[in-house]
Amino acid sequence: MNCRIDWRPAPLMVAALALLGFLAALSLLASAMPRPAAWPLALLLLGQGLWLAWRESQRPAAVVVFTATDEGLAPTLDGRPARLLRVNLRGPVAVMVLQCDSRRRVLTWCPPTLTPDVRRTLRLLKRPGIVSPSALPLVAG
Repeated sequence: MNCRIDWRPAPLMVAALALLGFLAALSLLASAMPRPAAWPLALLLLGQGLWLAWRESQRPAAVVVFTATDEGLAPTLDGRPARLLRVNLRGPVAVMVLQCDSRRRVLTWCPPTLTPDVRRTLRLLKRPGIVSPSALPLVAG
């Protein structure tokens, strides 16, 4: 039994990063910081937000497949074996942290990109010790 979850950079997440940089710059300008120091820092914050948004939009798409084995679930990331480190569900946002080839990969899903099957799968994966392989849907995402 396999469970497949597709990930792509979400336009909503990219826009949120750019907006956070803009709001950080505005809040710094609205603070009591002296203007000669506030303007360069505000520009730096705006640039950082735009850079983070650009970096997020350039991330390659990924495919996570969970295969049922005798020991439990064996995840693969883009066809390479991986180890599931953590799954967090904070409201409508889901975060999965995997380790593959000694590198950590953080995958984030926001509300419009999550189907009910994917949300159910991620909720079940949040507690890997409790999940039996037969509890996962055949295909998610």
